[in-house]
Formats: sequence, C-alpha cells, structure tokens
Amino acid sequence: MQDFKVEQLNDSTFDLVVENNQFVTESSFRTAFNYQLFINKRADKNLVSTPRERGGWMGDLITKPDYQSGSYIYTKHQARNTQNDKNDIAAYTKKSLEYFLDFGAKEIIVIVNDNNINGEIKVDNDTTLKYNSLWRGV
Repeated sequence: MQDFKVEQLNDSTFDLVVENNQFVTESSFRTAFNYQLFINKRADKNLVSTPRERGGWMGDLITKPDYQSGSYIYTKHQARNTQNDKNDIAAYTKKSLEYFLDFGAKEIIVIVNDNNINGEIKVDNDTTLKYNSLWRGV
C-alpha cells in the first residue's frame, strides 16, 4: 500500500514530507494507520447522546457507501479506566484497523494495557508492522 511519508519535527509534531513540490510516498501503513485510529468515527445516539459530539469525517460522504473512517476511541476520553473501558477501546481500535485487511494485511493485533494501546499489522509471513504507545494514558 502506498502511503504518505511523515516525519517527526524538532518540536515533536509530525508533518507530511514534501520534496520538489510533491508529497513523498512510501510503501507502508503508517499514515493510514494513525488516520484510521484517530479520526472520530460518527457515533450513533446509543454511544454519544449529544449530536454535535458524535464526531464523523465529512470525507465519508464521498467514500464507498455505508463506510465510515476512524474509530470510536474518542468516546472513552472521559472513561474511568475500568477493564470494560479497556475492552471497548481494544475492540474499537481493532475494528478501525480492519480497514487494512482490504489492502492485503493478514492479521490485526491490538493490545490495550493500563498505559497505552499497541497495535500490529501482520502484512505477510515475513513482515509485521508494530505501532507502540499509540495512545498514552488509556
């Protein structure tokens, strides 16, 4: 999968890499991985009662029908950090990362512990991409 190349700047923020007025791409899932995880997926009223707080990405209006980008982990920002909350976060994360199965990934692994989310994408028998400390202070 072709993805935009991103680099960390001196101030610890991240930015897309541009060379010769062109976005630089790389063969990876990195940018799409973070996008899928941290875009707020549109929640229904059973998950978030206030309509304007339900998230959602306007770009979904032009993507494939009945598909929503992102995850619901933002709904747990004020959670009490119970085991049920951690289980929900793991399920929301895994569901959002299933997107990569459509691009040939073989398996998605998500581990949520007291401090962060770790994710892995098994691309093939020889390649596993690991993403650690995705969200600190879970």
